[in-house]
Amino acid sequence: MANDDYPKGLRPWKRVTAPHYYPCGASANIFKGDLVAIDGTNYRAIRFTAAANAGPITTPIVGVAAEPSPYDSATTTTLVDVAVFDDPNMVFLVQEDGTAASTHLYQLAGVADATPSGSKGFSGAQELDTSEVGGSIPSDLAASRPLLIIGLAQTFNSDGTANAWGANADVEVVITGAARAGAMATILS
Repeated sequence: MANDDYPKGLRPWKRVTAPHYYPCGASANIFKGDLVAIDGTNYRAIRFTAAANAGPITTPIVGVAAEPSPYDSATTTTLVDVAVFDDPNMVFLVQEDGTAASTHLYQLAGVADATPSGSKGFSGAQELDTSEVGGSIPSDLAASRPLLIIGLAQTFNSDGTANAWGANADVEVVITGAARAGAMATILS
């Protein structure tokens, strides 16, 4: 049977460490599994979106949201903190939005966005953009490809079959050092 088409954003997979807390910005809700970036204006956590970062990554990525429910930062007047998995050695699990192939191993990839589902409590919107696979470091920032594919996830589908290369495959990724380097430069400036 085919792989399940059930995106959940990025999920901690290997080398999981405790999240750190960042003050949340007021630009958009942040859902569990969303890539989190730092706003260079007020140094607050915001949801990383592919549309806002077409071309060079101008909003540096710090990690992945760890909280199980959305932050309604767009409508609240009280600043809240968002828990972020920000260890650079963590491996995340993410679903490809198209057909994954073994040739994607050790390739850079972009992020596909859709409207998050608040009812699910997790992203359900961010997937690995199969049309944006390719390139090499350090050109990933110029191409807006913050993820590096490092393997096929050893998971099972809802029918008990193993995850496999093909449509909607779950893959293991890390956030590239180049995408994170901009985050540290922003935080330290």
